[in-house]
Amino acid sequence: MSAETITTMLTGVGLLFSLAVGFAWTMRRTDVIAEKLGERIDGVDEKLTSRIDQVDEKLTSRIDQVDEKLTTRIDAVGRDVAELKASVAVLKNGVTELKGDVEELKVDVTELRSEVTDVKIAVARLEGPQRPPLLLAR
Repeated sequence: MSAETITTMLTGVGLLFSLAVGFAWTMRRTDVIAEKLGERIDGVDEKLTSRIDQVDEKLTSRIDQVDEKLTTRIDAVGRDVAELKASVAVLKNGVTELKGDVEELKVDVTELRSEVTDVKIAVARLEGPQRPPLLLAR
């Protein structure tokens, strides 16, 4: 073999070796970058998980507080409604009693009218009609 053929073969082998080493270096670099990105993603995932948990806890506590307030208000409204119903029942009884009293007053007024009429008649009888004097007519 000639020197030129050996040089060409060695150049080809060197070129192939350089390509293989370059490809291996690129793969190694890609693996390192992938590991770093994986670690960063895991860190971000942990941070997001903790933040989401904090927000979830805050929202749960606020919802519980609002639920307690609404329950308290609803209970208070229920008590107020019960008191109002009792007051309305008392007022209805009072109105019924007043209706009875008004009916009694109507009866009393009717009786008074008849008595006043009797008194008027009695006074009219006592006064009598206006007569001309009897002495002068003769």
